[in-house]
Amino acid sequence: MNLQNRLNWLRTRMPECALLLLGLWLRLTMRWRYAPDWGFDAGGHFVYIDWILEHRAVPDPDAFFHAFHPPLFYALAAAIAGHSRTTAVWIAIVLGTLRLVVIWAGLEIYFHGRRWARLSALALVAVLPASVHVDGLVYGEAMSGFLVACAMLLTLLAFRQPARSRWRLTTLLGIVLGIALLTKISGAVILVGICAAAILEFVFAPHGDWQTRWKHLLPWASTLVMCFAVCGWYFVPIAKSYGRPFVTSFDTLQKDAVAESGKTPYLDRRRLGFLLGWDRAIYDLPYWPTAAGEHPRFFPLLMVSTFVDYYNFSYSGLSPDDPATSRANNHPLTPRLLGFSRLSAVGGTFIALGTTVAFVACLYSELRKQRWGVVALLLGAALSILSALHFAIQFPSDSNGVIKGTYLQFGAPPLYAMFGVAVAWTQRKPWRWLLFAVFLVSLWLVASYTLYCRARLLLLPADWI
Repeated sequence: MNLQNRLNWLRTRMPECALLLLGLWLRLTMRWRYAPDWGFDAGGHFVYIDWILEHRAVPDPDAFFHAFHPPLFYALAAAIAGHSRTTAVWIAIVLGTLRLVVIWAGLEIYFHGRRWARLSALALVAVLPASVHVDGLVYGEAMSGFLVACAMLLTLLAFRQPARSRWRLTTLLGIVLGIALLTKISGAVILVGICAAAILEFVFAPHGDWQTRWKHLLPWASTLVMCFAVCGWYFVPIAKSYGRPFVTSFDTLQKDAVAESGKTPYLDRRRLGFLLGWDRAIYDLPYWPTAAGEHPRFFPLLMVSTFVDYYNFSYSGLSPDDPATSRANNHPLTPRLLGFSRLSAVGGTFIALGTTVAFVACLYSELRKQRWGVVALLLGAALSILSALHFAIQFPSDSNGVIKGTYLQFGAPPLYAMFGVAVAWTQRKPWRWLLFAVFLVSLWLVASYTLYCRARLLLLPADWI
């Protein structure tokens, strides 16, 4: 594509470019109106960076509280930023913005010719509170999200190739996933989704004889080999010491916090209502400890911590030391902020419902069409939620924030796309336009919350809140 063709292509993508710039600007506010030490466990993450600067080595998982995290982000922050906290924030902002670009590229492939789907999906990732928030924290989440998004794009491209042409992409995919696992262990569930889709293709795809089927399957072995070659040096010693390659703080310095619950059989650690129940109180006070008290609820917590800063870690731009009389989770909360967060919780509920319905419909459709690349990504997104559910059941310590929508952003790109599917479906026929309006208003409510928190812009009438 020559320069003129590229310029012409960009001219036809001006709304997409505007959304990308909006996403960039919102993430830049995480540098201008957010202090590095306001983030989740910020002090502990700085300890990790300082430890690497002092010892020039990877710590043992039980050396200090956050030492169980893989070391790549902290090593990168130490090399680039040193002891400068504000410089370290730029790593997350840059990688978070690059993640938007990669997601846009994936949407161009999947939604070729479906403009409404692409725009609505890109708009959601640009303004989603959990997405913006995590892209400004001094922590490995933004880096993990970028690397996993790259892996998803490579997966989509690799499955579209014939057997002989897959090797280069699957090998590169293994390298990217290995780097992702050295950043956060979350990427492992994406690898499982890819393996499941590769096996489904081997069993069900009409490739003819078994020799041909094997030719399509074998390139994915290079993904596993390269992934292990990149990150095995770190996880093999942990597996020898702990009996498994992936550990958490509840396996190291927080053992006592779950010692009592560990004596309870796995399926008895939560009530059925934790999985199936809802809590309407999240629309009155979408902040901790709503839906996390005596009767905790997984899905309301997951939803509200995605569309609202549920744990109130200063996404609002208010300093934790602000002398506001109202507080949530011991952080300041103003009446206007509460009004915006309530509306975002309502909008987020409709977005989550539409995304869920579209996910089920698309997974069924893509399985029938045998579009295994899309199936791999959808399975990866589903597994990311299931892994969060498993973690919350295995370690029922809600006061430690075991359920966070911000920590699932690595697996969210296919879910953004599913919201795009839902919006595009409602836009096609007049009898669906009421739902179309509901989705657009919901997106507007979420965007209004983010724009108020990050820039104090009022996109809603003052008497609404």
